Amino acid sequence: IRQFYMRKIKFFEQNLKFFLEKILKNFPLIDQLHPFFCDLLNILFNRNNYKIALNHLHKAKIKISQLSQNHLRLLKYGNSLYNCKQIKKAGFGKMCKEIKKLNSSFVFLEKIRVHLKKIPKIDPHRKILLIGGSSNTGKSCLMNKLTRVRESKKNMKNKTRFLILGHLINKFWTWQIIDTPGITTWDLNSLTSIEMQSVVAFLNLNYRTLYLIDMNLEFTSKIQTQIKILIGLRKLLKKKERIFILTKTDLGWEKTINQKKK
Repeated sequence: IRQFYMRKIKFFEQNLKFFLEKILKNFPLIDQLHPFFCDLLNILFNRNNYKIALNHLHKAKIKISQLSQNHLRLLKYGNSLYNCKQIKKAGFGKMCKEIKKLNSSFVFLEKIRVHLKKIPKIDPHRKILLIGGSSNTGKSCLMNKLTRVRESKKNMKNKTRFLILGHLINKFWTWQIIDTPGITTWDLNSLTSIEMQSVVAFLNLNYRTLYLIDMNLEFTSKIQTQIKILIGLRKLLKKKERIFILTKTDLGWEKTINQKKK
């Protein structure tokens, strides 16, 4: 009888530890990642809370092992069938209680898992071409023309909200084309989490950049604002190969500008 209930407790312990270990292995260790991914994940969520949630799971796994050992020791001295059954029941209850304590950690990690699925599989060691600029300058249209990626803007403002990855093969070289979210302000301290993704890409990746500027007078972001944003990013673009592109020339905006402004 004792051996029967001891096998039940061991089986229950092994299953709980198996699922906890599977969750821990599926989530990356931030300190072992490339600086680009490390900073990007820190923008999407608080890295300290992430480490605390994983630590809670690790501690729960150790606690379950201790509870299992304690109740296996008690079962060795079980006098009757009823006594052994109550010990097994108490052990299951305490181990389940430890799992219930992880509810908030599981909810937090599930939100992180959703964010991780949205991060493109960028290889920082391969050739990269970054498409940058202010919002609504035509970055996504250029991305659609250069690659097979077809971006669909589901938000009302038609803005890219995440880094988009595409590939272009030129002379047997495969280039990674990255479309970055548009930047709306030149003050780096007041950028949103969406715009900070672009800054992280500019800061940590080894790339060549296509920087788009829309000179159209009807454009929502004025030319002066775009120039100030470019000046604010000059430290990040320093020592990088860059090409500046004036977009939307089919609208004929260059004909309305006098020679002095040109």
